[in-house]
Parts: sequence; structure tokens; C-alpha cells
Amino acid sequence: MKFLPIRLAVEIFPVLIALLFCGCRSGIGAKEVGIDELGSYCSTIGQGSGFSVATNNILGNYLLLDRLDDGKAELLIKDMEQIFRRDRRMDMQFAIAETALFLADRFITEPERRAGLLLTSLIHCSNRLTGIEYSRNPVFSPESSRLLAVYNQALTGLFCYLNDKKIALNGSFSLTAAGGQDIFFAVPFIRLPVKGDHIKDFIPCALFRTKGLTHYARRSGIGVPLICNIKPENANGDPALDGLFNIPATLLFNMDSQADITAEERLKVRLEIVDSRRYDYLAGKVMQLPLEQDFSTPLAVGSMRSPEQNFIYRTLVPESNKREGLYLLQVRDHRIPVLFVHGLMSDIRTWLQMVNTLQSDPDIRKNCRFMGFSYSSGNPILFSAHLLREALNKEREKLISSGIPADNFDRMIVIGHSMGGLLTRLLVSSSTGANVRASVGDKVYDAISARLDDSRSKLIGKRIYFQPFSSVKRAVFIASPHKGAEMARSWYGRLGAKLIQLPGKLLEQNKKLITVLLGAGEKEYAKELEEFNGIFNLAPGGIALKLINSLALPQIPCHSIIGNRKNDVPGGSDGVVAYSSSHLDGVASELVVRHGHSVQQNALAIQEVRRILLLHLKELGVGNVPGNENIFTHTGFSGNEEGK
Repeated sequence: MKFLPIRLAVEIFPVLIALLFCGCRSGIGAKEVGIDELGSYCSTIGQGSGFSVATNNILGNYLLLDRLDDGKAELLIKDMEQIFRRDRRMDMQFAIAETALFLADRFITEPERRAGLLLTSLIHCSNRLTGIEYSRNPVFSPESSRLLAVYNQALTGLFCYLNDKKIALNGSFSLTAAGGQDIFFAVPFIRLPVKGDHIKDFIPCALFRTKGLTHYARRSGIGVPLICNIKPENANGDPALDGLFNIPATLLFNMDSQADITAEERLKVRLEIVDSRRYDYLAGKVMQLPLEQDFSTPLAVGSMRSPEQNFIYRTLVPESNKREGLYLLQVRDHRIPVLFVHGLMSDIRTWLQMVNTLQSDPDIRKNCRFMGFSYSSGNPILFSAHLLREALNKEREKLISSGIPADNFDRMIVIGHSMGGLLTRLLVSSSTGANVRASVGDKVYDAISARLDDSRSKLIGKRIYFQPFSSVKRAVFIASPHKGAEMARSWYGRLGAKLIQLPGKLLEQNKKLITVLLGAGEKEYAKELEEFNGIFNLAPGGIALKLINSLALPQIPCHSIIGNRKNDVPGGSDGVVAYSSSHLDGVASELVVRHGHSVQQNALAIQEVRRILLLHLKELGVGNVPGNENIFTHTGFSGNEEGK
């Protein structure tokens, strides 16, 4: 029993420190639901036994209400379509679509019959929304909104069926609609920023319900939001295509607009999948229809499915962290990168709340892409900053080698929280001999040159002599302890720091660095070596912070967002970092938010970041996507579709 206190200290204090210093786990995820809950996602008005007034009138006027329960769904649909052939009333066409969708819900245990009814509903909706018939009434009305909801729910259910049958995207095939029509599905059309063989699968967002989000980035319109998952093997060791990386897409149903749906002939249709981030509208015959978009569900599902890491263990045992480096949360392309750098005992998931809100802004979505830098925060700050510079240099090289110009990469914005703010400051600052002299004192600095050998000279050059990373043109510091955090030298902070087990290679590097910087002899460095890690580096007065605070404010616009637990005015503390430590004179803007240390998840702080990003775009002269580049047009049908 005498060892119990030590055991408790080892098990409890790292958790305590994690909560006190950051408390910045995202808590975002998703719950999978059954096919019977698809309708609640699509928000169709005609759920259950209810119909629209127009459909109820049609069914009543033709004495069809009693036939809803006779089990002869296909015969009822055929009779309604026969009426429509005699009288091309648009309310009758909508009644067919709504009735077919209503009946489909009664055949969940009979998937083939259900698919036929959903297909019928979809044909009539599509004909009204984008076909010839729709041109009679180009005004987008409440009835149009209801028609979109029926279209979306029918397409969602049909895609789930086709996915289960493994035929949705595998070439051409045929189905029979409830009214008896033979429907030929041409080869699907996919317009996404990745190669087709890199795609693992497509999953309807309707099969999930998000949790932990304060903002739902979704827009109503036509189509079915999908999650496009990338195959893990295509990452090729590059974390850019791992974990959280997926593409929000929208599924559309394309029917030959020249076809007469009342004629007894084979109809040609096609499934089309487009990039929700690129396209906002579908071109109809007379008007543009907004695309249904969901950016939150793919992000939440990605958070749930990305490889889990024990963020405490990877801090205390940095050598266990095999996933350091840049993570692309979106595809590598020509947009301006926004890089997020997390803080102590955290990972890139702490930014998901912010990413989720920012990507709902069309200007930001079209002109910016998001990246995250993952590192073990137990490592010394100077070492992690060096890794960040190296990672960005490699990413720029990859961009250029892939044929993408680097002009927008060189307009990057970096946003750092807590310790990540210190890494950000080191990334955009210049450190010279004068800074090192100010940090270690004249006596030690004068002796440095005499003590350097080749290996130490190279190490010093990488760690403490550096220039700003020129691609970064703006920086945001969030709850950053520029002057340190008192908790780092408290008894529990020191205990947590002592538990960190630096890798042997890094210990050897630290030994060389410390013996030079501190002027310590080979037998005198033990204490300094023990304390030269991520947590101890946050202690006020430490060598790392002395160097950081000797650096001039970067020659780019910088912004501060600071938490205050008691008020939204300068002063106080966020519970971990005092305002006096986070404040920097001379920044372009400073916002104090009433919140704890995880202020990067506060809605007002996120809106401030949104303002800063839009300001950045405005000053660069970057606006909306010009012309018709964000409007998707259905592909046509040629005579040889069946041969493809």
C-alpha cells in the first residue's frame, strides 16, 4: 500500500494537467441511424399519414384515398399516371410523386418494391424541377420547396438501395419503376477533385446524426449530401489523405429532359455526384436551383472514424507519436491554406468546431482550404517549431511537384492555440545572434562560438537561428502564453513535466543544445536536460520563452484572441493563461472573449476568426468565384449511353 500514492500520482496528475492546461478535446462525433430514419434528415413535410393539401385534394377528387391501404401500390400508381396522361395537371404530377414516396415507406421489408416506388417519385419530381414541364412555372414557390424535399428523400432511399445492391456506381443497369416503365441508368457522372480509383465509397449524410456541434453547416436545395471517403492506401504514408480527410459531395438525379415520361418508352437517367464545395447551383431549364449541401456531417463522421490517439500518452511519451506532421482537412489545391496549430495535450480535432463554422461561409469555402499541424506537445517548443517549418517546406514542394502554382500557398494564414500560438510566433519571426545574446546573456553568448562543433553548429542553426517562413502572410494567436503560464512551474505542472519521456535521439540533441546555450559543462546539464520539454518550456523565465520574447513582432498582420473567465474585457485569466501573458502590443486587433482556455471553440472567437479571414481575402483582392464556375449543368445523353 505504501506505493499507492505514487501510483495515483502517475495515473491522475497527467489527466489533471490535461484538463487544466487545455481541456480542448472537440467532443464532436456522429451516430449512425437506420434506413427508417432517412425522412427525418430530409425533413419532408408529408411524413407518416400526412399529405400536402394539393395531394389530398387530388386523391379525394378521384376517389383514391381508400386505395392507399389496399396493398396494391403499383396499380394505384399506374392509375394515377393514366389520369396524368389525359390531364397534364402539375398538381397531379406532384401528387404521384408524393403518393409514391408515401407508399414506399410501407415496403421497407420489400426493398425491390420500395425501390420501384422511390424511382417513380423521383422521375416525376425531376421532370417538374429540371425538365420541360417545369418551364411553365419558373417562379420558385413553397410548392417547389416541398417538391425538392420529396425529390431528396426519394433519391436518398433509392441510393441506399443501389448501394446495398452494389450497383450504384458500377457501370450501367436497369430498374423498373412502380408504374411499369423500364428505366435505364447510364454510367454515373462523378465530378470530384480526386481520381475515381482513390474513392473508397459514398455514404449518405442522412444515415448519421451529428453530435457536439454548435453550428450546423448545411444549406437546403436539390440533391442528396454524401460523404466521399478516400481509400486509406492512397495516403501512401502521407497523413494528408488520412483520418479526417473526406469530401462533402451532392448526389443528383439526371433524367433526359427531352423524354416524355407519359410515353411507354425506355427512359434514360443518370446518377451524378459533384463537389459540394465547388458547386452551389444546378442549372435548370429556366432557373438555377440551389444545391443541397452538408459540410458538418462529413466532418463529424471523419472525426469519429479517424485513427484515435491517446493525447495524454503521446504527450508524455513523445516517441509513441508516429503521426506528426501536416494533415490536409481538404484536398490539396490552389486555394489559400489556413493552418491550425493545436496546443498542449491536444490534437487537430480541437479545431473541428471552428472548421465546421468557417466552411459554411461561401467566400471562405471557395477561397480557403484547411490544414492542421499535429505534434507531440511534450517535445521542446523550439524542436516542434523546427518540425513545423520543415513540414511546410515539404508541403510547398509537394504542391509544386503536383503542378499546382504556389502563389496562393504563399498567402497562408496560421492560427495557433495556446502552445500552438508560440509555435506560430516562431514560424513567422526572425531570430538572430542578437536574440540569442539577449536570451542567454553576454558571457554565455561570447563563449558559444568556441564551444561549437559541426553537429552543434547545424543544430543551433535549425533551432535558434531562423527566418520567417515567407509563405505565411497573417497570424492569429489564441490564448497563447507568450510570457508563460504559472501552472507550468506549479507543483503539479512540474510533476507532469517530469513524467514526460523524451525520445533518446531528442535527449542527445537537447544535451548539445543546452550545453551550448546555458554554458553548462558535460556534468552540469542534468537538471536543465530534465526540464527542457514542452511543459517546462511554458514556465515564465525559461530559456525558450526568453528567446521568444526577444523576438520582434512579426512584419505581417497579427491578431490576438484572449479568454477571460469572468468578463469580456482585458484582464483576468482564462484559467490557465493570464491576460498579461497573452497580450501583445502592436497587434492588428485583439478580442477578449468571456471563456476559459479552450476559447478557440467559443462562437464569438470563431466569428472573429471568420472576420479576419474575410479581411485577409479582401486585402488580397480575392472575392467570390467569378462567372458560372459554381453552377453545375447536367450532362447530356448521347445515343450510345448503353455501350459505355
